[in-house]
Amino acid sequence: RLLAQITGMNVETIRRGRRELDRSLEGRPVHGVRLEGGRPPLVEEKDPDIERDLAALVEAETGGDPMGGQKWVSIRPTNLLTSSVKR
Repeated sequence: RLLAQITGMNVETIRRGRRELDRSLEGRPVHGVRLEGGRPPLVEEKDPDIERDLAALVEAETGGDPMGGQKWVSIRPTNLLTSSVKR
């Protein structure tokens, strides 16, 4: 009734809307918005070769520690983009 007073809507209209919402939310997760499998696909799922392709793209600009296995890339992302467009 308070909601009806605040909004000026009919009490029965509010009740009907609440029932409608309850029915449409039945079976939905309580602590989340999306249903199972409702996320966008991962990049790796869309393009399984993404890691290999990225490694090939930065191969000439990759350095690292031969003993520790750490690697780094010495190119800026903007330069990487322009160099990949040229290829």
